[in-house]
Amino acid sequence: METKLAIFDFSGTLAYGKISGQKLLEDMSNLSFELFGDAQKAFALPVQKAILTAADHFLLKGCDIPKDIKIFTPLETKYLKPDPRAFLFVLEQLGVSPQQAAMIGDEVERDLIPAVGLGMKAFLINRENKDISVLPNGIIRINSLKKLGEYIR
Repeated sequence: METKLAIFDFSGTLAYGKISGQKLLEDMSNLSFELFGDAQKAFALPVQKAILTAADHFLLKGCDIPKDIKIFTPLETKYLKPDPRAFLFVLEQLGVSPQQAAMIGDEVERDLIPAVGLGMKAFLINRENKDISVLPNGIIRINSLKKLGEYIR
């Protein structure tokens, strides 16, 4: 079935966190995120796009995320990944069936196993080519978001 929606995890998938100064991360005021260089390729995919994250909205504000990408946090979904209800909320809000959606994330257990369980396509972004010997069936490993264009058109 044709992919109509790509759902991205945020931290570790689209962006990486940076801590400014030497202060301990006590109140998160010194934490910011920056998009990976290949995030713009993901944003250019010719499908609807969303972000499903546990991060608060204020952490995403400094990033150049296109306005047409819907952002879903636990504030909206009322659930945290890996709870399948978080994924189902996004799908329902955007009017897409699981079979028409793809989940892209960097954590197998939190991002991808629930997606596969719902019938979604799943992509593990493995930027550092870590040795992950066993991947559950249905999860495709990629090392760059640029590779998504080969699967999602």
